[in-house]
Amino acid sequence: MNLQVLGVSITVFLMVLFRWAGFVMLAPVFGAKTVPTYIKIGLAMAFTVVVFPIVSHGYTPPSNLIEYGMALVQETMVGLSIGFISQKILYVLQGAGQIIDLQMGLAIGSLLDPINGVASPLSGNFYTVVATLLLLATNAHYYLIAAMVRSYSFIPLQGSIQINHSLVDFAMQFVTGTFVESIQIALPIWGVLVITEIFLGFVSKALPQMNIFALSFPLKIILGFLLMIWVLSAFSVQVDNLVQDMLNQMYYLLKGLG
Repeated sequence: MNLQVLGVSITVFLMVLFRWAGFVMLAPVFGAKTVPTYIKIGLAMAFTVVVFPIVSHGYTPPSNLIEYGMALVQETMVGLSIGFISQKILYVLQGAGQIIDLQMGLAIGSLLDPINGVASPLSGNFYTVVATLLLLATNAHYYLIAAMVRSYSFIPLQGSIQINHSLVDFAMQFVTGTFVESIQIALPIWGVLVITEIFLGFVSKALPQMNIFALSFPLKIILGFLLMIWVLSAFSVQVDNLVQDMLNQMYYLLKGLG
């Protein structure tokens, strides 16, 4: 089964397109909810047109319709897997924001995340927007595209996905690493807010006539925002470390699947 139009194999073109479509659906910046669907389709088509002459060289698509359908599913799963791993930055920042908001008293006031289109913590929403701007300003999104192109070195069109125990280890490391990195980002602000709450507890014992409960809410919110602004200067370094870790996670995933 090899449909051709003007000498171009449409069958192989669709296989390349499905991998890129899966990636564009989930990847940060490209797969944001605010990006229209036709823009995502256009991006997937543009990426496919660029890499198709390179990755399709010497490849013969399956002649059986069922085998071809399974090949399309595999290509889509590879693209979705890479896109899912690339969202680790957002998972880490959302987790950090959840921890900070819980201590600031803003956990109940979640906002709509304009990037993911879901309810998210206020601090996580702020970190996500800033991180996205940093990714675009530093051209870090090009690394995501480069990782997708490199995926054909590990899992070519004629290759097959290998499921083994290393993927289980990878999944555990991915989950635990995301949780640990969220704590590391939130820890400076969270720690100061905890110390502030302990201090207010001593004040309430020394001055029982003072309404510490009513005072603590605005105090922790103001202090939390000031701390977020203060640590923002180091945020670019944290985002850079997250990008490097994300690329390493992609490498381990592709190595495990290939």
